[in-house]
Amino acid sequence: VLGLPVFNPPCRVREMNRASLPVVVRAKSDRLMAAKSVFLPPGRAENSDIALAMRNSHLGFPVILRAPGFQGGQQMTLVDDEGEIEKLGEELYRGNGVYIIEFVDVSFQDDRAAGCLFYPKYRAFFVDGRLFPIHLFVSDQFEVHRNTSVPVNARHPWLLDREAEFLHAPERHLPEGLWKELREAMSSFGLDYCGVDFAVSTRPEDFGRLVLFECNPAMRNPIGLLPEGDPV
Repeated sequence: VLGLPVFNPPCRVREMNRASLPVVVRAKSDRLMAAKSVFLPPGRAENSDIALAMRNSHLGFPVILRAPGFQGGQQMTLVDDEGEIEKLGEELYRGNGVYIIEFVDVSFQDDRAAGCLFYPKYRAFFVDGRLFPIHLFVSDQFEVHRNTSVPVNARHPWLLDREAEFLHAPERHLPEGLWKELREAMSSFGLDYCGVDFAVSTRPEDFGRLVLFECNPAMRNPIGLLPEGDPV
């Protein structure tokens, strides 16, 4: 025994995987949700396996296919029908396995950008019982990252005002009560530290619910590397 302090009990960390998250979240609040997800391990991630797993799990199109262990949109694609799965290279996910993730629409439109469709992704860090807003990235595609949001912000600088609103008053920026619901859910997970990515669903069947894309007890925190003047 080293006698060193530790955080994040391993048994709680395991519950935060993509496949388990929808069940965990559903038990906490009916205003929160996570996209349904099925994982196919290496050796069982052929294109035919993907289509069969979707049918067995009652997952409809569109879905996101994502290999574990990659970031920044690598090895991730949105497919709209079975024909698009058949067009994928057979080797694409065979060696890594693949997550088949329900696509929950969170896109929105704004009168200041007629004809444009925007996809938001919020991030917060839960640390020692407190929930801190970290950033709001907005893209014009379903893959939302800093690199895809920067050119969109340049064309539509009012989006930066939305991020500032979230950073300074998340409980007022999000629909009433959702920040509180998220904080209470994160507090109940039994973790000391966890990053969470989320947005508000605009899909008709769950409109207004908070969609948790990822709850990661090992999410990197590069705040100390941000340049001077960054709003975070």
